[in-house]
Amino acid sequence: MRVIHCADLHLDSNLLTNLDVQKSKERNLELLENFQEMIAYAGEQGVKAVLISGDLFDTSEPSETTKRAVLKMVEEHPKIFFFYLRGNHDRDVIIGDVLPANFITFDDCWKHYVCGSVTISGVECQGDSLRYTEEPEFPKERVNIIMLHGMVVETMECKSEDDKVFINRFKNKNIDYVALGHFHGYRKNRLDERGVYCYSGCLEGRGFDECGQKGFVLLDIDEEYCRVNSRFVPFGKRQLFDLPVNVQECMTSIEMARCIDSQLEVSGAEKEDLVKVRLVGSIDVECEKNLRYLKHKFENDFYCFKIEDHTVIHVDYSDYVIDETLKGEFVRMIHHADIPQEDKAEIIRYGILALAGEELAE
Repeated sequence: MRVIHCADLHLDSNLLTNLDVQKSKERNLELLENFQEMIAYAGEQGVKAVLISGDLFDTSEPSETTKRAVLKMVEEHPKIFFFYLRGNHDRDVIIGDVLPANFITFDDCWKHYVCGSVTISGVECQGDSLRYTEEPEFPKERVNIIMLHGMVVETMECKSEDDKVFINRFKNKNIDYVALGHFHGYRKNRLDERGVYCYSGCLEGRGFDECGQKGFVLLDIDEEYCRVNSRFVPFGKRQLFDLPVNVQECMTSIEMARCIDSQLEVSGAEKEDLVKVRLVGSIDVECEKNLRYLKHKFENDFYCFKIEDHTVIHVDYSDYVIDETLKGEFVRMIHHADIPQEDKAEIIRYGILALAGEELAE
């Protein structure tokens, strides 16, 4: 028996942080299309069940268009059971009054469904509500999968405001696989001698805190011997890259561009991807750095390109001690002025640019 474990699709997301209105709409359609393509893959691979471990939607009020599209996809694959456990983003969502027979939901009490010799169980948690629910019995002779959405914690004393999964409570309970949602990267760990717990990660990265390859987990279940083998399947349409680029040795924007080029080549980022470059390092106060030039140089090479300046400015005041030019006088004046030390380098930098007739805006 084959099962897909996915989570955190966040359909109908607000993607305007990094994208303009048009690309935000386009990207949202891609999130929906990728879900559809995953279902098509499930059909081709003989998958019996798709486990959606929370945050199918980004909001409890997704558009009617998106809800109807999801239900249509489910209806078109009647041989696949879809197990949908709501997460913290879509906790109060109402998809429709009448759901397809193969679309199975959970609530805040444990529910159990049988697929052959596999039992799929789940409960929707809020905050640390899982603390107050009693774990059911899981028979040793069956394959036992549970679905949960929340942050895995080791002890009940954790102060996080996230929905919590107290993972130690599920050890030595004959559980083979814990299908988790909430964390947006793939992560699998040993639960006990028998089972594992796993975050599938999100199906598509949306922001630069969700970098790397995204996808789902495919479970191959040997029902006769109660064994579960799982592997991550990369499936994202686009990848996101957050690249620190050290420009400490650079004195010009052209040199910085070369450093960015080198880092992009190493990263493997392609034209359809989303890239953020962070300039880092300590640069000389007289370094010529033009962010608009750098953005313009690379922005047409990728679906989305952003550049951020995280450099710090270094001033070697000894270089200006005997400098009799206006620039030297200006640097010495700021150096001895009653100004917070952290502001002096920035003031000197802009002053030098102004004296040289350079454009101040970056």
